[in-house]
Amino acid sequence: KRFMPLLVCAVIGVAFLCAALVVGPASAAAQPQVSSEVLFVKPLPNLPQGVVCDIYLTNGVIVDGNGGTPYAGGVAILGDKIVDVGACQPAPGAQIIDVGGRYITPGFIDIHTHTDDYWPNKGDGLMVLNQGVTTQIVGNCGTSVSNVAEYLDSVEGAAINVGTFYGYKALRRSFLSDAAAMTDAALAQMETQLAAAIDNGALGLSVGLSYYPQTKASYEELLALAKVVAEKDALFANHIRDEYSGVVASVEEMINLTRDSGVRMQYNHIKAAGRSNWDLQDQILQLFNAAIAEGLDIRGDAYVYEFSSWDVSGTGISVSMDNIKKVLQNPYVMVGSDSGLSASGRAVHPRAYANAVAVLIRMVRDESVLRLEEAVQKMTSMPADRLGIENRGRLAKGMQTDIAVFRLEFG
Repeated sequence: KRFMPLLVCAVIGVAFLCAALVVGPASAAAQPQVSSEVLFVKPLPNLPQGVVCDIYLTNGVIVDGNGGTPYAGGVAILGDKIVDVGACQPAPGAQIIDVGGRYITPGFIDIHTHTDDYWPNKGDGLMVLNQGVTTQIVGNCGTSVSNVAEYLDSVEGAAINVGTFYGYKALRRSFLSDAAAMTDAALAQMETQLAAAIDNGALGLSVGLSYYPQTKASYEELLALAKVVAEKDALFANHIRDEYSGVVASVEEMINLTRDSGVRMQYNHIKAAGRSNWDLQDQILQLFNAAIAEGLDIRGDAYVYEFSSWDVSGTGISVSMDNIKKVLQNPYVMVGSDSGLSASGRAVHPRAYANAVAVLIRMVRDESVLRLEEAVQKMTSMPADRLGIENRGRLAKGMQTDIAVFRLEFG
């Protein structure tokens, strides 16, 4: 309910990104500058005028977020809603924007970020918008603000839509010092506060079990909290205990927690980290797929870089690109950048400025790991469905106008 409509026009070519513009119903004079370069366009049939709209994006290629084949068409916008998609003709008076054969997609939703400190400062967010990203989810890996309602108020009017999880670390520190052992009384207080945070807008609970003091969390404690999340039909975002040599045991713990609590589980940044552990990736995915086949509600996310933020200052890589491709091709895995921004917009890792574009260029255009419609689905309807965002993530009548327009040049 706090999210706003956004329309992003971007040009993606051999370089990561050239030119970007935000257009909304309230800024009709700001029109995107489009070039004469066209990918492929089929002429629309002559239709009777009749679709009442403020803005009509014409001469585009629709990738609607559902995973279907792209097709020529346009999008009609009235106020903050999409009123028609496809072969439609606008009524007189609409602002016509010819997108010049560019792709029109839902705005991208980044389910896993660490940009919490940036959005309250009302920065322009161009490093995010230039990627076509219109929604980010913060509060991941157990790190969040302690007051969810106040945080959501602070990001009203931000350049993009922002949602948050409630982090385990903030929850624990509300009642215990880092050095203190868990008590029954403190756990009961944590359960009550977690439920209240979800009622106040948190999307669920996040944990980062490889980080202190979250390393102290017992299985029994996690189970109690997971049951609260399940009762609220919220999401449990899990940065597992060990992504290195103990990754298999950590995935098994996550699966057991899902089974025992009935919670909806999100396996964050799936990977087997460390060169000596790369051969464990197939086993991880087998466990993941088997749990889903069993009927457990588990999904995952991944980014497209071979190095983590911990590797940036070094010269090595910690993740196999072949494994990244395997993970992203899994039908139950969506894209999450794991990106971070400081309050001023400084980033440690380039994924904060380029993850979505890297998906399109490397995984779609250059290496054909994903079809364009698959990649778009993994960045739109899949995270929207996972997060329970019903009015975004697809181009369809009645949806909010979170829209990305871009050119992706194939050789």
